[in-house]
Amino acid sequence: MPKIALVQMVSSWDFEKNLISVEDLIRQAAKDDVAAIFLPENFFALANPDPFEIARAKIDKIGRRFIRQIAADVNCWIFAGTMPVTHREDGTEIKDGRVRAASFVVDLDGVEVARYDKIHMFDVNIEGGESHRESETYRPGAQAVVAATPWGGLGMTICYDLRFPYLYRSLAQAGAHFMSVPSAFTR
Repeated sequence: MPKIALVQMVSSWDFEKNLISVEDLIRQAAKDDVAAIFLPENFFALANPDPFEIARAKIDKIGRRFIRQIAADVNCWIFAGTMPVTHREDGTEIKDGRVRAASFVVDLDGVEVARYDKIHMFDVNIEGGESHRESETYRPGAQAVVAATPWGGLGMTICYDLRFPYLYRSLAQAGAHFMSVPSAFTR
């Protein structure tokens, strides 16, 4: 089995600050002779007041290129939790002001080998009046993804997907040997 690293961080809405943190954490993890590094959900921007703007201005232009470059620099596979993106998997732009929560797998040469767009939106009412409506900001994906890795098929999911067992069953039936579930949580 490969040696892996799980990066944990407290992301903010500040893309530049998060970029510096994630670079430091990836470089630190890579020093420990790991084959793969897993990043959390929303590692570039958590609770940003305008995810579409940050995706269009920074993540689409800087963030994805950064992940590809650092994977090649540190010679590790990177499983990039989630980041907001303004385009669908086929490259067409989402034009309703929402984004997709996309998870990427990048190989040690810096090539994006898989992408999964979160299917299940975190739309909940919690006791005490707390409410979350992820679907107001994010457009759901529609396709389950098994990424080919040197260690077997990786079933790609994201946080709230965990509540939907049929997704995991379908990933296992499609050849997933292990699953990723990058997550970020409310209080």
